Amino acid sequence: EALLEHAATLSNSDIPWALQNYRLIEAADDLTASGASRVLGVHRLFVHYLTNHASSASPQASIVLQATAAATAAKMLVALTTWIDAGVNRPTQATVVAQALNTRST
Repeated sequence: EALLEHAATLSNSDIPWALQNYRLIEAADDLTASGASRVLGVHRLFVHYLTNHASSASPQASIVLQATAAATAAKMLVALTTWIDAGVNRPTQATVVAQALNTRST
C-alpha cells in the first residue's frame, strides 16, 4: 500500500528529462549503470524491511525474503520504465504500479 500511495504523488513532471530522452543524448549505458546501482539499493531496502518484519530467521526464510524483495524491486522497475516509456498519454503511475504489483489502484 505504501508503494501505491507514493506512486499516486508522482506526475509526468517528476520524470527526469534524461530518462525520457536517453536515446537522444546517447547515455543509455551510463543510465543503465546508474539504474542498476539504484535497483540494488531498492532491493537491499526491501530485504531490510522484510527481515525486520519476518517471523523466522532460518536460512530458508532468508532466501524467500531475498527472492520476495528481488521480485518486488523488479516489479517496481517494470512499472517505472513502462510509465516513462508510455509518453504523453501515460496513465497515472499509481495505476501502472498497481498493475505491476497485481493489485488494484485506489
